[in-house]
Amino acid sequence: MSRSLTIAIVALLVAVGLTPPPAGATAGPDAVTAAAGIIRTAVEQESGGEDGGFGGIVVTAQSVRLYWKGVPPIGAALDRARRVAPVEVSPAAHSLAELRSQAEIIARAIQANPEGPVIGVRLAPDSSGLVLWIRKDADPADLGTPEIGVPYTTEVSDVPTLTSRQADTPPFSGGAVLSNDDPGLPLPRCTSGFPVAKNGRTFLLTAGHCGRVGGGWHNGDNRRVVGVAEEKSAPHDLLLIQSSGAATVYVGVGADTKAGVAGWDYVYPGEVVESSGAASRGIADLRVTGHVYAAVLTDNYGGSTYVTNLVDAVRISGRAAAMPGDSGGPVHTTSGGKVIAKGSVSAVNGSHLLFQPITSAFTDFGVTLLVN
Repeated sequence: MSRSLTIAIVALLVAVGLTPPPAGATAGPDAVTAAAGIIRTAVEQESGGEDGGFGGIVVTAQSVRLYWKGVPPIGAALDRARRVAPVEVSPAAHSLAELRSQAEIIARAIQANPEGPVIGVRLAPDSSGLVLWIRKDADPADLGTPEIGVPYTTEVSDVPTLTSRQADTPPFSGGAVLSNDDPGLPLPRCTSGFPVAKNGRTFLLTAGHCGRVGGGWHNGDNRRVVGVAEEKSAPHDLLLIQSSGAATVYVGVGADTKAGVAGWDYVYPGEVVESSGAASRGIADLRVTGHVYAAVLTDNYGGSTYVTNLVDAVRISGRAAAMPGDSGGPVHTTSGGKVIAKGSVSAVNGSHLLFQPITSAFTDFGVTLLVN
């Protein structure tokens, strides 16, 4: 995270009128997110990044918990964060780097056998080990997975299904219907993600499974040409469509109002995020449960596709977390009437939503977020 984003976090605190909480007090969600951002920035800039003892950050509505293997070498940052919201440090059994190295072993086995008993691997938010997603008919005692150096538990799961406002006009916003020009597709519609820029040109993100490089797109009523897809990241389920884009996103549950994009942030287990799929028209009660290192998903054609680096969020109400046509839609939080970009919708499994962090788009495509 850049110095400018750190400054923005501080500015956000001032803008929303936050003051350091007194001893023993709790803080609101904005303060908690800002405190988590201060710590996450220090992880990147002061402690060698994720290759050190960093285990993870979990947030609640009132506080932040940092998991670290050993002694965190970011004491000054923790002091700054504690002036904003309560922060607790807990020992991590394994660092994030250690968990990812072991998850990679499982992920390779899943990729080699996508029809096998294990369909996904998630990192435990408390850094205690891994969680393997297994099919309903799988025997937990006989999964056939390679031996790994960290403990794991299992969760029975269906194979997540990839998900796919009505007549947006240029410059196009996130959260609107995208119609694939390719003929004969079972599900031709998806959702525009966050508008981004590269080399003086603007683009729209959407889900990689929605289309192909070179494929054309129209808006929801097929009266406006949106653009042509130029790049795709299949492992991260992302597609980049060259188009005129505005730094705005359709927001609100069942609404067609727009909000500006203020910036982006990392995703923290425990936080509540919102999605803005064009079909569901906004879902606001999605609590992040953790990071999914890799998973097998069912695509629009009934086949299997392998995707990595997802985030899992569960809908608090227990209702369906997305609808067909939501794929690619923005996932965000809201602050001061504007949105903070978190990611793009990939798949749904009942009340669970899987989305790709916005940082994957930065890394894969070399783009920057359009901000308002």
